Amino acid sequence: MYVAADCSDFDDVYPALGRLVLSSSYLEGRLRYLVGWLAATDEASIVFDGQSTDWLIQSAKAMLGELKQTGAYALQDCGRFEAALARAKELNNDRNFFVHGEWSIESGDDLCIPRPKSRPIDERVFYIARSRLRKVFQEHEVAVVDVELLAGQMFELGREITAAVDEGHRLRFAWEALHPPTVIESHDDIDVLLEALQRKARRQGGHP
Repeated sequence: MYVAADCSDFDDVYPALGRLVLSSSYLEGRLRYLVGWLAATDEASIVFDGQSTDWLIQSAKAMLGELKQTGAYALQDCGRFEAALARAKELNNDRNFFVHGEWSIESGDDLCIPRPKSRPIDERVFYIARSRLRKVFQEHEVAVVDVELLAGQMFELGREITAAVDEGHRLRFAWEALHPPTVIESHDDIDVLLEALQRKARRQGGHP
């Protein structure tokens, strides 16, 4: 963050940034909840614990893309998860701009991008500059209310992901109730299964 002659120049934005950091942390935790549910195993936490928000989003998208092709996900609202992940990526990009950008009380760029007119009116205006993907260095005009709105949106998305996963749990249980796994109850069942596997092996090996 750019420090002016007096750090108090940024007093108005400190609470909003704090709320944004807490909300983004909450959303990251909800994304871990989603990834863990998609993985369907507690041991998966060994892989995704400590990973970034971007990693969690990309991994969830990849797993969902594979799982939604299976019958076990026939009841799931995969579109709801996909929309939430797309939204999470968008909000996280905005969060990174606010958190990692260089803040100033005055514009230092004639090409500064102004706030959209559709945003709420707020006289607590600042300027943020950051290199986008190591390409052009852009400066944006922002207001404290923009940070507050983003914090609220990230928190609400975290709640939406939680609700979606909770519903996913219920639908998964319903699917499993409708499609119970085959249970071998006796030695006769095991013998039948072994004979079937042996016949399959002989056919694949070209033996009668």
